Formats: sequence, C-alpha cells, structure tokens
Amino acid sequence: MLSVLIIDDESHSRDTIRAIVTDYSNNARVIGEAANIKDGIQAVKDLSPDVILLDIQLGDGSGFELLNKIYPTNAIVIFITAHEEFAIKAFKTTAIDYLLKPVDIKELKQALIKAGEQKDKKSIEAQLNILLANFNNLSNKTPASHKIVIKTTDQIHILTPNEIIHLESDNNYTRFYLVNKTTLLVSKTLKEYEEILDKTSFIRIHQSHIVNMMYASRFDKRNGGFLVLKDNTNLPVSTRKKDELVNYLDSL
Repeated sequence: MLSVLIIDDESHSRDTIRAIVTDYSNNARVIGEAANIKDGIQAVKDLSPDVILLDIQLGDGSGFELLNKIYPTNAIVIFITAHEEFAIKAFKTTAIDYLLKPVDIKELKQALIKAGEQKDKKSIEAQLNILLANFNNLSNKTPASHKIVIKTTDQIHILTPNEIIHLESDNNYTRFYLVNKTTLLVSKTLKEYEEILDKTSFIRIHQSHIVNMMYASRFDKRNGGFLVLKDNTNLPVSTRKKDELVNYLDSL
C-alpha cells in the first residue's frame, strides 16, 4: 500500500484528491496533507511518503521550490497543475507524471498504479534531477543545455537536443535517429514531440519527419522537394511545409 502526501494550497482541492484516493484507489492511502512549502517540507521529513501529490502553485511559492529543498527524495512525485505551460513541457521532456486540475478520477488512479510499479529509484531520481535542472535553467537562452528523457520498452535514455538528428513517425510510435548512429523507438506520437522540442532548432518538414536543423545540409527543390542532412540522408518536404522551411532558412 502506497503512502500518499498531498501538498496543495487549496483546501477544496486537497479534499477532492483525498476523497479520490480514499474511495477509488486500491493501492494507496493518504497519510498527510500540507498547504505550503514550509509545512510540506516538514511533512516530507516526518512522514516519509511513498508518493507526493504536489501542486505547482502554492501560496508561498512554487512546488519546484519545495522539490529543490527536499531533493534528493525517495518519494515518487506526481505534479498537479491548473496551467503553467512551461511546467507541462518540462514534465513531458522528463516523462514524469502530472495531473491537470480539476483532477480526473481515472487519471489519478492510473498515476498511482504506475507509481506502485516503479521500482527503480535511481531512474526516478535521474528524472527528477533533469526536471529540476530544466526548470532552474528556464532563463538559460541555450535550449541545447536542457535534457529530454526518452523511455523505450526496456530502458530510459537521457538526451540533449543536439544528440538528436531527426525523428520519424512510425504509426503511433516515434523513431529517434541519433548522432551516435543508433535509433530509439518510443511509444509516443510525433505530434507530442513536436510540442516538446524547441521550435528554433527542430522543424517539422513533413507529417512523418521532424529535423534538428543543425544537421541539415541543404534544401533541394527538385523532385517535389527534399531536405538533405549532413549524413546524406534525404527526407521529403511536404508541399504545405515548404514555405515554412524556406522562411526558416531565410531567417538564418
């Protein structure tokens, strides 16, 4: 049975989450609550929860500030947010679970089930470490310094954007082509990675292809148009993406 600590500055939100865990989750129980960073830190120390359900916006600061102060922690952290566009992007890049308010019963149940299945504490710590690094470097103007976590069937890979040459859609999967000449197949769509990756470097040139433009060599307008990469790979450019690609190249 997982022990759960709820950290949220809204009492009605805590009540809702506690009720969902109590009434609908068979593998978890709430052992405590906190409404701010100070009390949250103390609760983590006193209760040593297995799971922390952590709101991003607390009355006295950010959930990330709290996480910085309790890190490293053995707890699995599931974030809760009502907005915070960057925060959501940060979660997606690190494959860490997050829930949107109002919290959905099925999504919370599923997140707790996944938490119960996570046994590799080192990989959890690595994901949190990358999340904090990415968030703390929000003001950094060099997105290449950020990292992205890629989960394959049997491994978790930590990549910097400049290790990725291009991505290719494979039905509901995405195949990553890397600088070290290996490929990774991930069970997420290309659309999801289009939202995650930095648009100043990664350009979608086709419904099946996203390219890291630092590895592009030239755009050949013949035969319908294709982008030639530095490794001599030729990728098709769709008709509706040609103008976008040309505009990008003209802006360089």
